[in-house]
Amino acid sequence: MGFAENVFSACLWLYPKQLRDAHGIEMLQAFRDRCREVVRGERSAFRVLALEIFPDTLLSAGREQFSASFDDMRPRQLWALGLLICAALGLLLQDKFSRYALDYVFKAKYALLNWRDAREMGQREEQVRLLAAHLQESTNPEQQALAAYLYRSMYTGRTLFYYYYGDGNDEETRQFEGRLPEDGMRATSAAARVIAANPNVYPLSIAVQSCETAVGCDRSAAITQLTSRDPDNGFGWSLAFKWAAQRGDTAAMAAAARRMAQSTYYEDYRARIAHDLVDGAKQLSPADPEFQATIAIQVRNVGYLATEDFPHDIRVQCTPRSINSALADQRWIEQHPDARSDCLRIARLLAGSTSLFGSRWGWKHIFASETDPELRAQAYQKLRGSHWLWQRSTLTVGSTALGGRRWAPWKPADWQQWAASWSPGDGEIAATERWLASRGHPIYPPADFQITLN
Repeated sequence: MGFAENVFSACLWLYPKQLRDAHGIEMLQAFRDRCREVVRGERSAFRVLALEIFPDTLLSAGREQFSASFDDMRPRQLWALGLLICAALGLLLQDKFSRYALDYVFKAKYALLNWRDAREMGQREEQVRLLAAHLQESTNPEQQALAAYLYRSMYTGRTLFYYYYGDGNDEETRQFEGRLPEDGMRATSAAARVIAANPNVYPLSIAVQSCETAVGCDRSAAITQLTSRDPDNGFGWSLAFKWAAQRGDTAAMAAAARRMAQSTYYEDYRARIAHDLVDGAKQLSPADPEFQATIAIQVRNVGYLATEDFPHDIRVQCTPRSINSALADQRWIEQHPDARSDCLRIARLLAGSTSLFGSRWGWKHIFASETDPELRAQAYQKLRGSHWLWQRSTLTVGSTALGGRRWAPWKPADWQQWAASWSPGDGEIAATERWLASRGHPIYPPADFQITLN
């Protein structure tokens, strides 16, 4: 109310001095009375101030100024008259002015935002490269593989959004393709050294994900080496399926799906990668929480490097429209119905894994395929639980709810707390449960929690 009164007092300056001296106090008192109606909730503030009082004040002030003699006007009053004339011209030509003014304002605003975001992105990228270069200097194949992982995340990170949401033909999308080729070369070089060293399956799995075919990596040979070293892990066969799908080799897709269905476990090392990268940041710069937060943000944003080309993923190609009606195009399983049993076994494999997204997809596939009422009900309860964890993880990481639809971005301490939930031995689901519990969020869905199946 005090702020509104100050604004109205400034508007009274537009009236001629004689009128202000004679009626200014009365006009201010009348304004206070109207404001009290708003405070008591009897009238809308917007309607009283924006639609009634201030427009009426400008009109009446203009009328009084025009009725006054020009000879009697003081310089202050002439300025007031000029302001009223400009306001009138602005109202009269607002459509023409606003079209150009708003365009300019919005362009300037978004140019500033884009410049700020690009600067912050560049600063984060340099910190990620700093850790990658440090890891690459090690003789340990695991650390070299993690360096390759970080470099490839730099190579693909900027293009990921445009890959999924750009139309692929506009100039904005094309300018991001191959934006960081030097990082792709570094990733491929580091991954090639790891693969040539014939390491154990953990660094080999990271290196296979990190080698970039666009800058010379032989991913086919790398995947073959991984599946031969670890044939019982379905993750390697999922990479083989995707590589075959990218090349349109349907026979190789069927063979990879069959071998994945025969696998005894599925381990994508997501939790271990996240833990080791954040631990590497702590060792490199133990007293810099912002640096550690930057690496945690990179880990979160990159997610699965193996799902970069998700349309060719086996979880998509094994999903018919009967399970997901939102699919726009035909999937591999609809063209090869003889592979349905393999896809169902793959769903069971993933449902029992530590992969958050994979478990959710697996239980959804099992629920849609189950005909026994009791088993179907059990599958639905499992699906509710996995969907709840996936949803809570999506909604609670990166910002904190302040109430009233307001959110605050995380501070470095928040990212450190999230990073502390990752442990190399128990997988992504356990890490998500640990994270939710640390923030006081429930890890099990409430009784009224329902999900949309299609």
